[in-house]
Amino acid sequence: MVILKYFCMKALGIDYGEKKIGLSISAGSIALPWKILNNFKSNNEVIDEIKKIIDQEKIEVIVVGKPLSLRGTRSNQTKVVNDFVDFIKKNVNLPVYEIDERFSSQMAQKQSGGRNDDAQAAANILQTYLDKI
Repeated sequence: MVILKYFCMKALGIDYGEKKIGLSISAGSIALPWKILNNFKSNNEVIDEIKKIIDQEKIEVIVVGKPLSLRGTRSNQTKVVNDFVDFIKKNVNLPVYEIDERFSSQMAQKQSGGRNDDAQAAANILQTYLDKI
């Protein structure tokens, strides 16, 4: 019964970038690329859009890609994403998980024919989470 709950749970995957935010959504145990938000807005405007998505799609958990260096250590981008994750946690009353996102963008480029597809990268991040649970 507990396993069934995880497969029915609706999750939002986020690949956070300073210019674009890739989003993915779960359909059962599969992560699907969904949309890209331009990140030229304030954090408050971005979180308002995320809250709308949470309500419309009945999201139960958020998964954010955590950028690490190839050696698995923190990078400058790690702090930027950590600040964004902290902001989400303060403004959204849902569990927020962080998943190592190394190679998610490179894999997304291969999957999307060489385009930089942030939504596909978010799907790769979310799929990693779904596979773990």
